Order: sequence, then C-alpha cells, then structure tokens
Amino acid sequence: MVFWPPGGVESGRLNSRIRAEGDAALPAERGSFGKQNIYAVSPETFRGMRRAIVILCAILLSLPAGATTPLWGSPSDITDLSLTADGSYILTGGGRVCLFAGNGTPLWREGSVDLAACSADGSLIACADGQSLFLLSREGVEVWRQEMPSPSAHLAFSADGKRIVVADRFGKVYFYDAEGKLQATVDTSSKDERSEIHAIAISDRGENTAVISSRGLFCYTGDGREVWAHDGITDGGTAVAVSGSGKYIVAGSDAGIRLLGETGEVIWSQRLRHPVTALAISEDGSRILAGTRDNMVRCFDRDGKEVWAHETGGWVRDIAVSKDGSRILAGSMDKQAYLFDGAGEVLGIIYPQ
Repeated sequence: MVFWPPGGVESGRLNSRIRAEGDAALPAERGSFGKQNIYAVSPETFRGMRRAIVILCAILLSLPAGATTPLWGSPSDITDLSLTADGSYILTGGGRVCLFAGNGTPLWREGSVDLAACSADGSLIACADGQSLFLLSREGVEVWRQEMPSPSAHLAFSADGKRIVVADRFGKVYFYDAEGKLQATVDTSSKDERSEIHAIAISDRGENTAVISSRGLFCYTGDGREVWAHDGITDGGTAVAVSGSGKYIVAGSDAGIRLLGETGEVIWSQRLRHPVTALAISEDGSRILAGTRDNMVRCFDRDGKEVWAHETGGWVRDIAVSKDGSRILAGSMDKQAYLFDGAGEVLGIIYPQ
C-alpha cells in the first residue's frame, strides 16, 4: 500500500499508474478531467518527498500495535459515499470525487463534483455539480454530460447502472436513464405546502425510489409513478435508504428510524436520543446502518436490535454498505471515511484529498 504524506508534493498533481497485480496505484488529480504529467515534478520536490516518506515511516513504526492507520491523503469534506457490491471499490464525493481500491489504495481523483455515486461493479460513476449531470467510466473518462433544469441537491444511482435519480432544492425529482435522457419529473410539493427534499434512495434495478422530505416519505416507480406516500409520518425526516430488492425502506428522522415494507407498512420503529444523519441497508435488509448527530455509527439487525456501535470524530454524513453487509463505509464531518467489517471492527481510515 502507498502512504502519500500530506504536503509531500507541492503541486499535488500526479498521473495514475496502475501497475501489475500486487503493485499500488499512485493518486491522480485531473482537475477539469485532463491528464497531468508525472514527470513534471522537480528534483527538489522529489528529494523533499523522500524526506517526508522517511519521516512518515518512522511515525508509522512508532504507532502502537493495533493502531488504525490512515489510508490516503490530506482531509477534505465527504458528502457522498459509495461501496461496490463486493467491496472492491470505494467512491467518495464532496468538492472532488475520489476512487479507491477496496483496501484504500487511491486510483484517481477529479475536481469540482458536488455529488457522486457508482454502480454495483464500479464500472460507471454518476456525478452532479450544480446543474450539470454527467457519467464517468471507472477510469474517470467522461461518457456523457447533460444540463439539468435546476441545481442538484441529492443524487441516487441504481446498482445496475441504468437509472439516475436527482432531486433539487425546490421539491422536484428528476428520473434519467443510462444515456442521460430525462424520463420523468415529479413535484413533491403540494398546492398548499412547498416540499424540501432531505434525501433520496433507489433500489438495485431502479424499480423503487424513496424520497424523504419536509412533507413526508414517498415511494415512486422507476418511471416516476407514485406507489405510496406517508404524509407527516417522518417526524422531521432526515435520511432514507432502500434495500437492493426494494423490499425494505428505512427512514430516519430527528426522533429515530423506521423500517417499512415495499407497500409502505411500518415493520418496526426505533427511537434514538439523537437525530439520524445518514442511513444504509444491506441488500437483504439484514443489516441497517445509521449515523447519528452524537458522532455514532450504529448497526441494527432486521428486527431492530442494535448489533454494534462505533464513535467517529464528527457527525456521520453518509454511509455505504456492501451487498452482503461485510463491509461498511461511514463518512464523517471530521473529514474521514471509516471502513468497518460486518462486526464493527475498524479496518482502516481514509482521508480523501
């Protein structure tokens, strides 16, 4: 694994080199989706890098056994997280989008991205920045770009890579296909009340999309048709997640979490002492992850029993879980992404740069 010391490279621009199996990839920054030359770094900078690496190695060797080691870079805000179905790729968004291998090795990074999500195999990455919606390949190459009717606030990408759903700040939800064509638009506001959307989520094949807003919890089909709605049930709804099959929907609020079935019936509810800030659910609904404002990541089973909890250094802004629940990724306001195994043990900490 490559440990890249913050400030070690003055320009901060290195071209990605993915070598033969077993070799690590160096971090790459493309800025406006262009390539940089790795050989543009001066000899003085390389000498400084060597000194920094020697210092870093000494620090790592001085860490006590079992200490958690950061996997990459200097911190930046984390607002979105994605984890591929098998945990082999990690995507972080927030100011820039960064793609990592499952062990935390950086592959590449792009600038100026507000929202990002990836498909189950990591081959496609949907991004939104202001009113621009665009699709990237796993290598960071732009596939297409579209202008949206209004600036984006939330983004969801189906695991099969065939459906992109975007919500704005004015209560509207936009449904796009894999080619970037707008298929449907839904307005969650009523004649008497404006809706402020707080979160959206989508099932693996895009059949079900859940939207939680100031007006309630809504479920739509992939083409934007309303399936059911719970007005006022959300107690200040803050977060939502959908299981892979769409069989379960978990909704978070200032008061706690609720697990609902695909027809909207409440299966159970769990009151929490602090507001929920982020949610994720495994494909079969057996693991439900909740981030709360007391800096905690909590894991519940399908029956609502708490399995484990772990404290982070700040509010948890987003959570992602692998298909089988064996890998969990939580992004915190301390500008770190925590990688857990299914039992809640910390495998590593990622600092997206």
